[in-house]
Amino acid sequence: MTATLRKAGLWAAGLVITLALLLLPVETASAHSYLVESSPSNGSSVDVQPEEVVVTLSEAFTLASPSGAVSVLDEHGERVDEGRERIVGDGTELRIPLPSGLPDGVYLVNWSIVAADSHVMGGSIQFGLGVPATLVDAAAEPTGSAVLSAGLGLLKALLYAGLVLAVGVPLAARVLAVAGTRLRRLDGIASIAAGALIVVSLAQLLVQFAWIRSALDGVPPPAPVDVLAFLGSTYAFAIWLRLIVLAALWLLLSNASRVSSRAGGQATLGASAGIDTPDESSSTSASVHDARLIWSGILLSGIVAAASTAMTGHGGVDLLRLIPATVHGFAAIFWLGGLVVLVFAVATRRLDESTVSALGRWSLLAGVSVALLVLTGAVQSVWQVGYLGATWSTPYGRVLLFKLALVVVAVLAALGAWFWTRRRAAQEAGRPQPGQTRRFRRRVSLEATSGLAILVVSGLLSSMTPAASDYRPVVQGTSDLGAYDIEVAIENSRVGSQTVRLLVEGTSGDVPMPDSVTARLSSAEAGVASIEVEFPFRSTLPVGPDEAIPVQYQSLPVNVPLDGTWELEIQVVESERREHVARVAYEVVP
Repeated sequence: MTATLRKAGLWAAGLVITLALLLLPVETASAHSYLVESSPSNGSSVDVQPEEVVVTLSEAFTLASPSGAVSVLDEHGERVDEGRERIVGDGTELRIPLPSGLPDGVYLVNWSIVAADSHVMGGSIQFGLGVPATLVDAAAEPTGSAVLSAGLGLLKALLYAGLVLAVGVPLAARVLAVAGTRLRRLDGIASIAAGALIVVSLAQLLVQFAWIRSALDGVPPPAPVDVLAFLGSTYAFAIWLRLIVLAALWLLLSNASRVSSRAGGQATLGASAGIDTPDESSSTSASVHDARLIWSGILLSGIVAAASTAMTGHGGVDLLRLIPATVHGFAAIFWLGGLVVLVFAVATRRLDESTVSALGRWSLLAGVSVALLVLTGAVQSVWQVGYLGATWSTPYGRVLLFKLALVVVAVLAALGAWFWTRRRAAQEAGRPQPGQTRRFRRRVSLEATSGLAILVVSGLLSSMTPAASDYRPVVQGTSDLGAYDIEVAIENSRVGSQTVRLLVEGTSGDVPMPDSVTARLSSAEAGVASIEVEFPFRSTLPVGPDEAIPVQYQSLPVNVPLDGTWELEIQVVESERREHVARVAYEVVP
C-alpha cells in the first residue's frame, strides 16, 4: 500500500468516526410541517356532530398511502370513518367525511402523509362529541426503517458522485483544454457514469417506496393502487424526469469524443463562452458548432438532473427552495468535476504553458462556482436550521457544522491553488519550474479530498430531518412563592404538543407537601384566554430528615395552537385556606 493510499484510508476512517460522533445521540425524526388549524380544533368539545374533519398543515403534502393513511377512531379504538378522505385547495388541506349518527364520545383523528421534501410524517387531533375531550392514546409518529433510510442517504450520495463524473468532469475537461487520449478516457468514464446513474435512480425509486411503506404500521401490504399512486407522485415524477435526461446525456456523451476529435480539440466550454481559443478554420467550423451544441446539451442535462435530484431532497417542489438547491447542487457538481480532472488528468505530469493558461480560465469559473455554493448554502441553512440553538442541539445541525468546516478547508486549498496559478501567469512564458507542479498537485488533492467528503456529508444531510423540524427547545425557569420554590421546564416550546414538568419544594421542613397543583396557559397575543394543563403524574424525591420533600409533576401533552408570547400560570394549593400563584412567560416558536 502506498503512502497516498494509507493517508486516504486514515482520512476516510477519521471522517466515518467524526460523523458517528456528530450523529449521537440520533433523535427520532419528527414532522417537517406542522398543524396550522383543524375543525374541530384539537382538544375541543362540540355539541353538534360535524359533517367532516378538516386538517390544515403548513406545507403541501400527499397521502402516504391511498388506503389506511388516515383514520378516525372512537375511544375504543374502532374506526368510524369511511375512508373517503381527500386533499383540497393548494395541497395543504385534508378533509375527512364522517358518517352521520355518531354517538357521543371522544374521537381521535390520525394521519400519515409524505411531506414536500419526501419524508413521512404523521399527526393527530382529538375532539369530544357531547363530552369533554379527555386524552386518548394517539398513533405513534411514523418512523421508517433505519436501514432503508441509510440506504436512501447512500443512494443520494451516489447520485451526486455520478453527476460529478457524468456532467462535471466532461465540462471541466473542456475548460482545462484536456485533449487526445486523456479526453477520450474521461468521456468514456462520464458515459459509464451516466448509465450507472440510471440504475441508481431506479433503485432510489424502489427504496423510497419501501421506506414509506415501512413507516405505516397496521397498513395492509401494498396493492396495485398503492404502487400506481406512488409512481404518479411528485417524487416519482422527479425521478422519471431524471431518467429521461440521463438517457439523453448518455447519448450525448457517447458522441462527444468523436465530435470533439473532428473539431480538432477546439470545442471547449471556454470557446462556447466567448473566451479566446485558437482560430477556427472553415474546414472545422461545422464540427466546432456541433461540439458546442453537444456540450450545451450536456450542460442543460446536468442542470435538469441537479434540479430533479434536489426535488427528491429538501428542495421539494417549492420554486423558492428548489432554485437555490439546484444552483447549489450544480455548482458543486461542476467544481468537484474540475477537481477530478485536475487530480487525474492535468496534474499527473509537469504542467506546460498552455495548461497554465487554461488554469486561469478554470480558476475564474471555479471561483464563481464556490461563491454560488457559499451563497446558496447560506440561504438553505437558514431554511433548514431556522433557529440558532438548533445548530448544535440537533444531529442535522452538528453534521452541517462539520460540512461547513470541510468547506473552509476546501476553500483555503482552492485559494492556495488560485494564488499559485496567478503567480505562474504573471511570470515569463514557459513551463513552471521543476517541483512546482508537485506542490500544485498537493493543494488540489487536498481540495479534492475535502470536496469528496463534502459530497458524502451532503448525501447524508439530504436524508436527515432538517434541524428546523427536529428542534425541540426547552424553556426553564424558577419562581419563589415564599413557602415553595418552583422549577419549571416546558419541553418543546414550539407550536403543537408541549409537556410541562414542575419541581415543587418547600422552603423548610415545616412546609407541607402541596395539596394540589394546577396550571393553565394563556396568550393575549394569540387571543387564547385559557388552556387547562393537567398533572396526573406525581412523584417524590428522597430527602434527609427534617427536610422538605420535593415533589415532581408531569403534565399530559397540551396542544399550543399558535406562536407568540404565552404565559403559564401555576397554582399551588397548600391548604384549604392558603394557595400560591406563579407566572412564567415564554416564547412559542413555529
